[in-house]
Amino acid sequence: MNNLLIKSNKCLKDKCEEKLKIFEKDKKLVKINYNIINELKNYKEIEKDIIDFYSNKKIKDLALCVFKNCKFIKKIQDKYLKFINNSIIFYDIKLSNELKEKLDKLIELSSKPSLTDEEYINKVILLRLFNKIASITPTEKINETRSL
Repeated sequence: MNNLLIKSNKCLKDKCEEKLKIFEKDKKLVKINYNIINELKNYKEIEKDIIDFYSNKKIKDLALCVFKNCKFIKKIQDKYLKFINNSIIFYDIKLSNELKEKLDKLIELSSKPSLTDEEYINKVILLRLFNKIASITPTEKINETRSL
């Protein structure tokens, strides 16, 4: 996985440098991204932040640049999906019906051989949402058991 991430960062810098610089100069977007990664919130707030983030044209352009120019990004996303599925099983995460439907949609999008731009953005949003849920749930389960 580390090798894929190194390739991803190199591709991002080589093929999408201009769009990456636009993102990095926008302090508001950088802060939103930081908050998505680091703040513990309920999944509705996380989902809203992620959707707001990817609704921004600068972020959409950057994500689509990676999608179109870094072909191995699908391998990275597949590994994230595997992590998510394994975390749900290992930590016995109980998903609400709404989240089950979203996970099914993510699996459906991940299994398609090609995606439209809109489908790709939806896939990225769902991956980030479930990656965050899978990452924070184990620490929350130490203190209490709850359904998402």
